[in-house]
Parts: sequence; C-alpha cells; structure tokens
Amino acid sequence: VTWNPRAGLVWKPGEDENTIIKILYGEAYLAPSPFYTSKHFGSFISSPTASSGYHSYFFHVPNENLEPEKLRSVETSVSRNFGHGLRLSLNPYYNKVRDLIQDVITGPGTFKGVEVDSIERAENRGNMETYGATLRADAVLRGGRWSFEPWAAYTYSEGSLAGKYIPFNSRHTVQAGVSTLHGRWVITPKVLYRSYTRNQDGGRVPQFTVADLYLSYTVSRLKTGGLTAYLELKNIFDRRYYSGAYGGGSDHMAGAPQNPVEAAAGLT
Repeated sequence: VTWNPRAGLVWKPGEDENTIIKILYGEAYLAPSPFYTSKHFGSFISSPTASSGYHSYFFHVPNENLEPEKLRSVETSVSRNFGHGLRLSLNPYYNKVRDLIQDVITGPGTFKGVEVDSIERAENRGNMETYGATLRADAVLRGGRWSFEPWAAYTYSEGSLAGKYIPFNSRHTVQAGVSTLHGRWVITPKVLYRSYTRNQDGGRVPQFTVADLYLSYTVSRLKTGGLTAYLELKNIFDRRYYSGAYGGGSDHMAGAPQNPVEAAAGLT
C-alpha cells in the first residue's frame, strides 16, 4: 500500500478572468523494474587455483531488494492575458527524488559460488533535486489578410544529483518563432538555443543554435476536411552540433552528433 497525495489550487485574483494562478503539489513513486532487480553481466575465466575452478574480475549482480524511487513536486503557473492578443506566463517548478536507483561498486564478493574481485549492483543510494522555470510570451497580430502569431520562451533548469551536476541538462534554453498566415499559406520559422550540457562522465558539450522552417499550402478546402501540402526543413543552416552522450573516456565521443539539414514533404 502506498500513499501518494496530490493537491491543486486555481485562483483568479479579484475574479479577473485574465489572470490565473495555479499551484500544484504531488507525490509519486516508481517501482524498480525487472531491468534493475534482475540484470546481471560480467565474465568468468578459468582459474585452477580457485575452489570453483573459475574467477571473475568484475560482475554486475542482481538486487531483488530494491525499494521504489519516491518523488515530491511543486509547480506553479501564473498567466496573464493583457488584451490585444498578448499573453505572458511563468511556470516555476521544484522536484525532489529520494531513493534514486544507481549502480554502486560494493567491493569483492562471490556470484554463483565464483569469487569476484569487484561486484557492482543497483542500490537505492541517490537523491536528486531539480528546479527551474519557464517564461513564455505569445501574441496574435492581424492586419488585413495577414496574421502573425509570434512566441518566445526562456527556460532555466538546474539541480543536483547526489550533490553533483545533473548530466544531459542544459541550464539555459531559448525558443522563439512566428507563424505567418496569409490566405492559404502558413510560414513558420523558429530557432532554438541551448547552453552547454554535460556528458555522463562530466565532459562539456558545447552550446548550439539551430533554425527550422515549416511551410504549408491548403490546396483545397472542404466542409469535411481539405488537402494541405507541406514542406518541413530542420537545421536549415546545416549546423554541426551535439547533445550529451553516455559513457566517457578517451575512447568515447565528446557528444552525440545530431542530424544535419533534413527535409520532409507531403500531403495531409
């Protein structure tokens, strides 16, 4: 039996429909999967001096006594409609995870009666905190047959894992774009900036900026639907950029390469 309370509050100050404040609190758990409780890997070698006739330098062994990971989260949302098609929102959050499952070296021991120099297994050892916020602005501008829907968002994300940095996390992310509608045409350019991240081993992966473009044209309009042709271009300037990668050391890449310029077209 588990106890996972959740609560939420929605407030409109002064009965103002243009301002909405939300506060959410929740607790949850994640039971360990068989992948963590039962996984085992390593190797044995023949050893005439060992009582079992075998020896191992390293083995990852199962652990059927793992406990669930536990999460507590608090999230707040403040949004304001200013009229004239402008809307601002702010969404701060805080999460804390306890009993995080991590692989831990426990030292020498035995597995299936075979002596092992270094045993590793999954244990509930880690604690993690994450916190941050997203500030977003949306607008709608109209003039004649033209309509513009610009938007921009900034996200700050930080935290710690067992007192250290969180891998694969970008502290600063900026996204922006604008959808332009004119007759049957829709044109949407957008840009993404992401500050440096870290690999699993702590190595830095450089920041990057990429731009995408989406175009569509409504070929026919029917009451039951229509036919639209579209063209989607990703990484239109063919930037070479990377994201955080697993592993580390001199025989690993500094980051995971991402897709070069990519195009897709079709009818919907």
